[in-house]
Amino acid sequence: MNQTVTWSPVSRDSTIESSSQLLPILYGSDMMSMVDGTTSAPSETVMVDSKTVPNPAYLEWKKKDQILLSWLHTTMRPLSLT
Repeated sequence: MNQTVTWSPVSRDSTIESSSQLLPILYGSDMMSMVDGTTSAPSETVMVDSKTVPNPAYLEWKKKDQILLSWLHTTMRPLSLT
């Protein structure tokens, strides 16, 4: 069963407040490009000395991704489940 979750700001009145709080965090932590789509995830692995190893750039990206997801979840709530 597939569910679609639509997210909205906590309240319509807090939309501007939420964005004014979130935007400085996104720019200050260099995460805006993750939100606006100008940066994509690096490869999970790289080749080093003919061996496949975890990509340090991916590990850093994944940390930022999870922090960003947490911030978004705390500032938004599900509007509907369909």
